[in-house]
Amino acid sequence: MPSDFGKHYGINVIPLTVIFGDKEYRDGIDITANQVYERIVDEPRRTATPAPKLIKDTLDRLVEEGYTHIIALHFASVLSGTYRLVDAIAKEIKGAVHTGPGLLGVAYYQEA
Repeated sequence: MPSDFGKHYGINVIPLTVIFGDKEYRDGIDITANQVYERIVDEPRRTATPAPKLIKDTLDRLVEEGYTHIIALHFASVLSGTYRLVDAIAKEIKGAVHTGPGLLGVAYYQEA
């Protein structure tokens, strides 16, 4: 999802972690998509799920701000552990959080 898409629609983004060597970067915060694309040509990289505390804090903040429904958009569970992590944390949150897979593609392509 382009960064301006999220900003335009007020979408809260919890960044994945991109790892080059022993250095970790928060996608879209510490490193841009273009920087990742430039580096993956020559450097092996890995990704990691967002920190569980960051996910929990973000969901808690949204509930405290009055959101009664939160839709989590992320990679499919077969591609990333993020779905399982967000789903587990969301079950602990008071309020309605939907983590159904595939919503990111639907939301993005409806806009296109």
